[in-house]
Formats: sequence, structure tokens, C-alpha cells
Amino acid sequence: MGTSIVTQLQQLVSRNIDPLKSAVLSVGSFHAGNAFNVIADQAQLIGTVRTFDADIQNYLIERMEQVIKGICDAMRATYSFQYIKGYPTVVNDHHITEQFAMLMNESLQNVKVEQMDPVMGGEDFSYYLQRVPGVFFFTGAGKKEGTSYPHHHPKFDIDERAMLVAAKALGKATIAFLSNSFK
Repeated sequence: MGTSIVTQLQQLVSRNIDPLKSAVLSVGSFHAGNAFNVIADQAQLIGTVRTFDADIQNYLIERMEQVIKGICDAMRATYSFQYIKGYPTVVNDHHITEQFAMLMNESLQNVKVEQMDPVMGGEDFSYYLQRVPGVFFFTGAGKKEGTSYPHHHPKFDIDERAMLVAAKALGKATIAFLSNSFK
């Protein structure tokens, strides 16, 4: 029953969401039973939904419960569905972002400012951006020597020089904002 739920949940995005919109639904944890020769009497599935659109998130929450209920009803099982909404989407203010990029290009030597494609990471900074126009930025911090691993990888090793770049960027932006250079 648990595997049926996972299989059906994995089809929700591909069969229900416009392919030109972004959404990810992943079951990342599945725990059931302790013995190889006993059918488990319960299972716990844990996962995540990522999207840039709150309407899509709400739709997927509704459809997830419908799928889980349908499978459990068909197999005469009970279920408990709990969905905890994480952080909202980070949305940078376009004007502030442009000003910040120009300031960084003008004032920080050996710094390359690049616009990135949207990222579906979770970030509490999104709450600030809902109330005040601003910009969330990344500072490249992976070591170039040898092998480079992404953030959250167990072998990631930060290039500590990036912290100085980030501190300078924040300092320059603060001074520009306080002197009304950001309008």
C-alpha cells in the first residue's frame, strides 16, 4: 500500500501540473516494518513539495490527500495526512536587485555578479521580502582546488575568503541604502 501511494504521488506533478510551471513532489523517507518476512502493519512516508506558485502548492496538497485517501479506502486502511507548509518563495525586488548588482560590479574588485535561474531552496529570508523590498544573493563559496562539492554535501568545504566578499557586499549595500543611493 505504501509503495502504491509513492507511485501515485510521483505522478501528480507530471499528470496535473502545467509542464511550463515548476513543481517537485518527492517522498524522501519511507519506513515500514522491521522484518523481511512480515507484512508491516503501518508505514510512514515523509516528503516535500517545492514550487514557486502558492496555488500549485495548495492544489498538490489537496490532490495528495485525495490520492492517499483513495488508496487507503480501496485497501481498507486508515491514514493520517499532515502537511506542514514551509517557507514561502523568495522573490527579489527587481529594482533593488539591479541596483545591488550595479553596486557590486562597481565597488568590489574581482567579483563577478551573475543572474541565476530560480532555485527551489527553502529560505526564511522570504518573510522579510514579503514585507520590505530587497534582494537575496548567493556568494560562491566552494573551493576550486581539487574537487568541488555543492552545499549540503558531506564533503563540501567552504572557501573562507567568500565570507569576506559577502561581508563587503552587505556593508556596501547598507551604506548605499542609508545614503539613499538605493531608490
